[in-house]
Amino acid sequence: MSQTSRLAALGLDLSTATEEQRTVIDGLSTEEVDVLSSIKQRVDAAAGGDVEGHVQPADDVGFLIFF
Repeated sequence: MSQTSRLAALGLDLSTATEEQRTVIDGLSTEEVDVLSSIKQRVDAAAGGDVEGHVQPADDVGFLIFF
């Protein structure tokens, strides 16, 4: 399974990622994806409270992640 597929399975919407960004994502190590997964799980666990995560495409830097 590609890293992009692993992140998509976690519920991260990568539909707006460019081909270049998907290439970078697919080049992430298993450990890097595990860290992203852990962060997402913690943000999801806090949803409904004061913390919620958002990913916003940004033309000049790729994506911004807000918590």
